[in-house]
Amino acid sequence: QEQKKQKEEKKTPRKPEETEHTTEQTADDLLKMFEAQRQEAFAEEESGPGEQEGPVVDEHAELMKQFEKEREEAFLARVPSFGVDPAVIEQGMSASENQHVKEGSAGAEVKAEGERGAEPPNEEEMTMQDYVRQAEEEELRRQEEEHQQWQHLHEPMLVRILSVNDVYELDNLPHLATAVKAKQHGARTIFVLPGDFLAPSLLSSLDNGMGMVECLNACGVELVCFGNHETDVPHPELISRILQSSFRWVNSNMTDIQLGKGADRTSEFEIIEVESGGKRRRIAFLGLLTEDKALYRPGAFNNASIEPVEEVAERLLKRLYEEEEVDLVVPLTHQVVGKDRELARKMEGKGLPDNQNAFPLVVGGHDHEPYVEEVAGSHIVKVGSDAKLLAVCDILWPNPHSRHVQVRTETVPTTDFDPDPEVSKLVAANQKILQDMDLAPLFRCHSDFVLSSKGNRLAQTTLGTQLVTGLRDALGSDCCVLNAGNMRGNKDYEQDKKFFTYNDLKTEIPFDAEMVVIPIPGKVIAESVRYSRQQSFEDPPKSFGGFMQIDDGMKFDDEQRELTHIAGEPIDHDKIYLTGILFMAFTGVDSIEPLLAWAKENAHLFPMDSAPEMGKPAKLALVDYYSKAIWYQMGKFDEIDVDQKGFISREDVVRGASKHFQTEISSLCIENIMRAADRDNDGKVSREEFLRVHMSNAWARRDMDVNKDGLLQKEEVSQFAETMIGADEGHKIVEKLFEEVDIEKKEAISQSNIQMWL
Repeated sequence: QEQKKQKEEKKTPRKPEETEHTTEQTADDLLKMFEAQRQEAFAEEESGPGEQEGPVVDEHAELMKQFEKEREEAFLARVPSFGVDPAVIEQGMSASENQHVKEGSAGAEVKAEGERGAEPPNEEEMTMQDYVRQAEEEELRRQEEEHQQWQHLHEPMLVRILSVNDVYELDNLPHLATAVKAKQHGARTIFVLPGDFLAPSLLSSLDNGMGMVECLNACGVELVCFGNHETDVPHPELISRILQSSFRWVNSNMTDIQLGKGADRTSEFEIIEVESGGKRRRIAFLGLLTEDKALYRPGAFNNASIEPVEEVAERLLKRLYEEEEVDLVVPLTHQVVGKDRELARKMEGKGLPDNQNAFPLVVGGHDHEPYVEEVAGSHIVKVGSDAKLLAVCDILWPNPHSRHVQVRTETVPTTDFDPDPEVSKLVAANQKILQDMDLAPLFRCHSDFVLSSKGNRLAQTTLGTQLVTGLRDALGSDCCVLNAGNMRGNKDYEQDKKFFTYNDLKTEIPFDAEMVVIPIPGKVIAESVRYSRQQSFEDPPKSFGGFMQIDDGMKFDDEQRELTHIAGEPIDHDKIYLTGILFMAFTGVDSIEPLLAWAKENAHLFPMDSAPEMGKPAKLALVDYYSKAIWYQMGKFDEIDVDQKGFISREDVVRGASKHFQTEISSLCIENIMRAADRDNDGKVSREEFLRVHMSNAWARRDMDVNKDGLLQKEEVSQFAETMIGADEGHKIVEKLFEEVDIEKKEAISQSNIQMWL
C-alpha cells in the first residue's frame, strides 16, 4: 500500500512549497519507515507465503531507488546555488555540488576511512545504515571526480615568454642558460631573442657569429628576429648562421630577402599552439626590423627592402585575427623604444574584444638600456644588452573560455644563477680564439718616439694621438676626440717595443666605448675641447676623465688654450665637421657643457635614438682598421701575387704580412687580414676586392688625394688604381666604385660619401 501510494505521488506534480517540505523530511524520516517495513517483510517470510495478486514485486529494490531519488532531491534543495550556467560546464558537476564537496568531503572521507576496515556485511545482514553508508561513499566519489573535471574545465591558462636582446659577448650565456631553466613554467615557455647577436664583436669579426649561434642553441633559444647588425656579417655567412641555428627566424617586414636554403628556417610569422582544460590557444609572433635608413649601408641584407614596421604590423594583425583565428599576437621588434611606444598607441583598441590593445605585450630589442613600461594597454619589455638581465613575461587567460589577456612582466639578473657547466665549456672553447688573438700585432711601433698613455687626463699623449687618429680613419670622419677616462693603461711602453698588440689595446681601452660620427660646427668642437682641458690649467692642475685626446690632424695651443686646427687646416668655426666622438658624451658623461648645450638645441639634426647603432665599439673599429691598413703596407697587387695567378691567396698574405712585420704571423691574424678584403668569402682576393679595401682605408685615401682638397676625383682614383692593380682592369673597377660611392654624381667623392659608404 505504501509503495502504491508513493507511485501515485510521483504521478501527481507537487507544488514547490510541498516539494521542499517533503524532500526535507524524506532524508530524515525514511530510515525509520524503511526499517519498520523491513521487519514486517521478515515476519511475513517466517509465517509462510500468502496469496499474491499479479507479479511479485521486489519491494526492497524499489524502495532503495525511491530513497536514492528523494535523497538527491533533498540534497539539491538544501545546498545553495552558485548561479553557474550549466551550459558552460555541461560535462562537469554543478556549482552547488562543487561547494558541497569542498565543505563536506573532508569529514565524509574520515568517516568512510574509519568504516572501511570492517568486512563488508552479507546482503542478508545489511542494515539500512549499511545501505546509506554505501550510497554516501559512492556519491562522494562521484562528486570528487566531477569536481576535478570542473576544475580542469575552469583552470586559468598561463604562457611564459622569456627574452634577452642585443647579445654581443658570450660571458653571461652560462648564467643565462641556468636562469632559463629555472624560470621554465609547467605549462608552455617560449624563449625569444629580438635581434642583434651575430655582430658586432671581436669574436664575430673572426668567426662571423658561429660561436654565438652555437652557444644560443645550447641555451634553448626558440625564436629570433633580425636586428640591423645581422647584416654586418657577409650575406653568405648570414645564410650559414641561419642553417646552423636550431631556432626559428621570424621575418615579417623584409620578406624579399634572398636566403637560399636558409629560407626554410624563416617565416613571415610563427604560430605556437598551447592547450589547457580542453581549450587550445594560438599565439602568433611577428618579427619587425627597424626601417631607419641611417642604420644601413648600401646593399644591406643583399639589397633586401625593409617595409615600415607599423604598416606591416597592422596588415598582419588583421590577417592573423580574421584568417588564422589566433588568440594573441606578440611582436618581436628591433627598433628604438620611442617607435615601440608609437606602435603601442597606434594599436590601442584594435585587438580582440575585452583587450585594450591589439598587442598586450611587445618584446623588443635594439636599445642597450632596459625598459619595462606600459603604454596604451601594451606592456613593452627590453632588457638591455649582453644578457645581463632576463625578461620574464607571463600571459594569463583567467579561464579557457576568456578572451581577456592579463600580462605580468619582470626582469631578473642572470648572474644570480650559477653558470651552466655545458654552456660554460662552449663559451670557453670559443673564447680561446680571442686568447690567441691577444698576441696579434696591430701596428708597428715608431722608433723615433716612445708610446705612452701616462697622464692622459692632464695632457695629450703619444698613444692617445695614435689611437684617436686610428679611430678617425676607421670611422671615416674629419676629426675625432676621445675622453681620457676611456683609456686606462696609464703606462710608458718600452723604447724597443716592436708591435702594439691586441692585448695592449684591451689594456688601454677595456670598455665598449661606443663611437659615433656626428656633424658638429667647428666652434662647438673648439669650445668642447677647451672646456674638457680647462682643469689641467689650474694651479695645481687637476686630472679630469673628460680630457679630450685628439687626432693628429687637430692642434691645440696650450698657451692660447685654443683648438687651432682640424683636418690639418686652420679651424673654421662655421664649418660643419664630421666628428668621431664617444656616444656617451651626449648622454651627460663627464658633463662637457658646450657639447651638451649644442646637442639639446640641435637634437633634430641627428637621430640620437639611433646614434649607438650608427657607430662601433672603439676596439672593434681599430682592429678592423689596422687589418685593412696592412693591405696597403704589403704593397702592390702584383708584388703580393708573386706567382701571377691573378688573385691573392692565403699563402700570399702569409708571405706579405710576415715580410711587413718582420716576424711570423699567427694563422688567426692571417684569417683576419684575409677577411678584411675577401668580400665574397671564396678564399681569394681579386683585383676589385684589393682596390675596395684600399678605398676603405684612410691611409690609402690620403695618398689618392693628390691635390689635398679633401675630395677624391675620379682621375685621382684611376691613377692610384693603375699603380696598384694595373691599367687594364683599374679603370673598369673605378667606374664601378664611383657608381656606388659618388651618390651626387659629381665625379668626385667627399668624406661624407666615404663615411656613408663605410
